[in-house]
Amino acid sequence: MNIRTYKSFFLPIFVILSAAVLFFCSAEPSGADAEPQGLKKTKGEEIAAFAVSISGGYSTEDRTGPKSFDCSGFVYYVMNHFGADVPQGNTQTQLSWGEPVDFEALKDHNDVAGLKPGDLIFFDYEPDGAPNHVGLYIGDGKIRHCWNGGVCTTPLSGNFYKGDDRPLYSAVLSVRRASVS
Repeated sequence: MNIRTYKSFFLPIFVILSAAVLFFCSAEPSGADAEPQGLKKTKGEEIAAFAVSISGGYSTEDRTGPKSFDCSGFVYYVMNHFGADVPQGNTQTQLSWGEPVDFEALKDHNDVAGLKPGDLIFFDYEPDGAPNHVGLYIGDGKIRHCWNGGVCTTPLSGNFYKGDDRPLYSAVLSVRRASVS
């Protein structure tokens, strides 16, 4: 086979194969390559994932981040990132935001079945009938919040302070759910 015949034979095959590769590589994934519908995150799961990605110290002066927070400033920073109109201020002002969620099963038995990631959980650990602390529920029975040591993750079955045997869930005052689009 001479060079001229070789080029005229393989050039069309090369062009056809290149076009096929481009077609299949640019097509939308389907079948086994497609993202399963069950893996798409809800907005609450996105909020929880963002909250977990944040670190910062505790401060009452620079309260709303991005490097230091107090508990309500942390909630404000996270929710504001998603366009939610959570009031900036303190736990008392934030307590009226969002839709109320039934929390009696949580408070009585640490039953988190009624909670969704992204829910705001307000605590009255003094107890004086007023919210003293707020955190974001991130799933698996845990909250992400800013405590005296800084931003951290704590199980609702955990204690407020060393030496204090009361679990967090026993001091829940309210749970509020965001309607963030």
